[in-house]
Amino acid sequence: MVGRRSGRLATMFGFGRAFRGAVRAREPGPDVIVGSTPSPIAAWAASAEARRRGVPFVLEVRDLWPQTLIDLGGYARWHPGVLLFGAIERSLYRRADHVVSLLPHAERHIARVCAAPPRTTWIPNGVDLELARRARTEPAGRTGVAPDGRFVVMYAGAHGPANALDAILDAAALLERRRPGRFRVDLVGDGHDKDRLRRRVESEGLESVRFLDPVPKAEVYRLLAGADGLIVNMNPGRLYRSGISFNKLFDYLAVGRPIVFGTDAANNPVAEAGAGVTVPANDAAALAAAVEHVADLSPAERDSIGSRARAFVEEHYDIERLAERFAGVLRSVSAGQPAASVPA
Repeated sequence: MVGRRSGRLATMFGFGRAFRGAVRAREPGPDVIVGSTPSPIAAWAASAEARRRGVPFVLEVRDLWPQTLIDLGGYARWHPGVLLFGAIERSLYRRADHVVSLLPHAERHIARVCAAPPRTTWIPNGVDLELARRARTEPAGRTGVAPDGRFVVMYAGAHGPANALDAILDAAALLERRRPGRFRVDLVGDGHDKDRLRRRVESEGLESVRFLDPVPKAEVYRLLAGADGLIVNMNPGRLYRSGISFNKLFDYLAVGRPIVFGTDAANNPVAEAGAGVTVPANDAAALAAAVEHVADLSPAERDSIGSRARAFVEEHYDIERLAERFAGVLRSVSAGQPAASVPA
């Protein structure tokens, strides 16, 4: 665990150095520079380059640092790396001419960290609606349906500590005991925890759980559209008090299948859309009960839920509209005009 965390930090610093070298070789210079926080080091390098060139700097907040190190990385609050990233975070907010945040309530967090917070626009992740539409109309049909008629619940995404998949396996074990032969749980994707999760399934004899390899984005939509229900769970923690913008959640909504969502985040697209059942984060018993509830609905009831999900994502999370909103912010900032502040 320590080696993996240290390796990620080293990668961040390496990327920051590579960015500086690449951008300084580019001429003519940009009108505005954007730095994004999957790596706060790279974002800081972007801010330094913007200052060097005398152009506006826009900070895109995707992950909150150093809170990510604490909640997901297991670092102590007084760890030198946490203190360093905290200083970088404050510096980024001070340097930013504008902040674009994927998280709907990040403005409150920024105000706590920065005495004079910059203007902030909320622009979440979104969905390529055309890919999702094609997946729903492909002749291959319900690819996830089990030949023995089981109700198929699917998770598609990374298999890492942040994805809280152990609670989903716990829920699968409960379902096997309560209603043997009724459910199948498919986990699609890859990640650091996948081998460990496989070993756990084998050691516990969870015959209802399948692991599927990662597939291209268009194929993911086809798989999701072929399932009966979709599931995602989160670890509880302070990190999500500013909200979430999970790509997988919007993909789930786009294919129109009922969703079981374990969360304690500040926002909840599933509840907003009326697209499924929400339960507390990391509560295996509640996850299992929610899956049973969705499975016991009539096909017409599940189709109605799916229709609400699709309508919601088409209205609020169309990637083309969101890209235009982002471009509008950049045009305004580069022209020296204040972009509109758009909270959740």
